[in-house]
Amino acid sequence: MAADFTPNRKFNRFMIIIILCFVTMLVGASLFVGIYLSTSKCAESPELVINERSGMFRYKSRAAWGARPRTEPKTFFSAPAKYVIIIHTAGLDCVDMVDCCRSVVETQNIHMDKNGWPDIGYNFMIGSYGVVYEGVGWGVMGIHSRGNTATYHQTQNFKEKEQITVSTRSLK
Repeated sequence: MAADFTPNRKFNRFMIIIILCFVTMLVGASLFVGIYLSTSKCAESPELVINERSGMFRYKSRAAWGARPRTEPKTFFSAPAKYVIIIHTAGLDCVDMVDCCRSVVETQNIHMDKNGWPDIGYNFMIGSYGVVYEGVGWGVMGIHSRGNTATYHQTQNFKEKEQITVSTRSLK
C-alpha cells in the first residue's frame, strides 16, 4: 500500500519546493521595493540653503531623508554650544545620495534600536559629497554630548582621505 502513495509524495514535495521558491521570491521582491521606495524620496535633490558666512550648501531635512520620530522630548541648549565635536564613520564613504541616505537611516536605527537612544545621536551628518543631513537639529542636545556641545558626523574616514573635502567645506 505504501507504493501507491509514492508518486503523490514526490508531487507534494515538488509542490512544496515550488511554493517555497515563490514565497522567497515574493519576500525578496517586497524587500527590494520597500528599500527602493524608502530611499527614492531621499534621492531627490536637496534644497539649497544660504549661510551668511560660508555661502550656499545643500541640505536634507529629517523629513527628506525619512527620519523616524523621536521617542522622547527634545532637550535644548540653555546657551549657544561652547564646543563642536566632529567625528567620522571610520568606514567607507557614501558614494551617492541614496547611499548616504541609507547610511543616515542605518545610523538612526542603530542609535535608537541597539543603543536605546531617543533619536540619532548627532546634530547633523555630512555626506562625503557635501550634503548636510539634519540629525536632532539646531540647539538640541545630542544624546552623547552631555552639555553645550554640538556634534557633526561626517560619513567618511579621515584616515583614508585628506580632511579638506567637499564635506569639510559644508561643515564650515
